[in-house]
Amino acid sequence: MLNLTEHNSQKIIDLAVIVVCYNSEKTIRRCLDSIANQSCIPAELIIIDGASSDNTLSIVSDFHALTTLVLSETDEGIYYAMNKGISLVTSNFFMFLNSDDYFKDSSSLKQYEIALNDPKVDLLFSNIRYVDDGKVTRVWDYHDAIGDTCVATRIPHPGAIVRKSVVQKVGYFNTDFKIAADFDYFLRILQQRITYKHINYYTVDMEVGGASDGNILSIIKQNIEILRSVKLNGYGLLHMVHFLFDRLRFKLSQKV
Repeated sequence: MLNLTEHNSQKIIDLAVIVVCYNSEKTIRRCLDSIANQSCIPAELIIIDGASSDNTLSIVSDFHALTTLVLSETDEGIYYAMNKGISLVTSNFFMFLNSDDYFKDSSSLKQYEIALNDPKVDLLFSNIRYVDDGKVTRVWDYHDAIGDTCVATRIPHPGAIVRKSVVQKVGYFNTDFKIAADFDYFLRILQQRITYKHINYYTVDMEVGGASDGNILSIIKQNIEILRSVKLNGYGLLHMVHFLFDRLRFKLSQKV
């Protein structure tokens, strides 16, 4: 667990933050600084590194008092790395923070504190902001929706916290998906009739340029994978049409 003597002025919450990285020397310090500066810090900080060849691990070592586990080895992609991270969690809740993303301010994790103590809540998620060189280019605000597929498409991967016991019901990320495994994961979680809660606060700034962000080809690939997930999880054609219209409407609402 966390070295309490070096962080005795900050409250520790029952949460594991998993940071997946690979050759992230340009951004990893900003990411880890944003965790270290929280008024509430996680009980676990797990670093899953894909055998970086730059200074990533050297920078991570500067945060030795904050990290509980660092694993550096080659893997087959980001969702494989994320699954490794989940398997190592001992806290009751976990979340991911990409190495080029960071908590918006020092009170980001505090926003979840009350809800984390609610034994009925299995999934928490917040709003996030897309940033490009420090400038906010788009916002992701949650809007109420009807149906698991429509709710799943509204949950941002950064800023979402999952109860570890849910993994026993739904398993891990489906690594057959290369871009939309997070959507598929949230959809499978919601199908379990779990209780979720939205935190109406911007907790994470997400750097533009991720696997599902940006160019038209990646957007097309992502939507093809999402429709495949919808079908694999038992939904028919009429539901897919309704879902596509709802997804388009939600995406158009993501403006600064």
